[in-house]
Amino acid sequence: MKDDKYLAMTSSFVARAEELLATGKKANLFYAALEVRMGIEARLQTYVHAHEEISRQVRNGWKISELSKTLEKSGKWATLVSEVEVISQGTGGSLSKLHYVPVSAELRQIGARLGDFLHYREGPVTRDESWWARILETVERGVRDLRVCAQATLLGPPLVNKADASKVDLKMEFHPDDPRFAALSALAEGNARITLKVSYFTVSEFYELNR
Repeated sequence: MKDDKYLAMTSSFVARAEELLATGKKANLFYAALEVRMGIEARLQTYVHAHEEISRQVRNGWKISELSKTLEKSGKWATLVSEVEVISQGTGGSLSKLHYVPVSAELRQIGARLGDFLHYREGPVTRDESWWARILETVERGVRDLRVCAQATLLGPPLVNKADASKVDLKMEFHPDDPRFAALSALAEGNARITLKVSYFTVSEFYELNR
């Protein structure tokens, strides 16, 4: 595994988990489980931290269940996947597609299950082949669905600006290597005229299509 910077982005957690799984070593299975669980927490935290009206104390939480409840109570928990297509008004061509992808109920359950596997338990613990098979299957499902969730570049659904209804608020996060960041920055700096086409998908539909 490359000793590069340890990026705490959802896609980075996925990549490290995949590398660890590929070794086939049982010890690395635990580390892969940790990367998946941390990736789920990171995804939820980025969504929570995108909203300054949520108190700092609450935003600094880490429990998957508590972070989910925080988003629900704040009204920022979207039950649909949002897709924002950026279209050039000059050419009519599609310039980019951005997504907000909620952490699915199944993925949150996987995170909780991985926590059970990772917690230290005093006394003798039976880890026979069926136990290893269960943790492997849970980690693989976690990697699969976290990879889908990591496609999100939007940190919340698109919302109409309260001060100016002609504008839309989009909070985004890009991996440093994502070419869309430079392209969209150039559009913004050049004051290019664009149209935003917003589409919605159910969470289950989006995950199923992108697994």
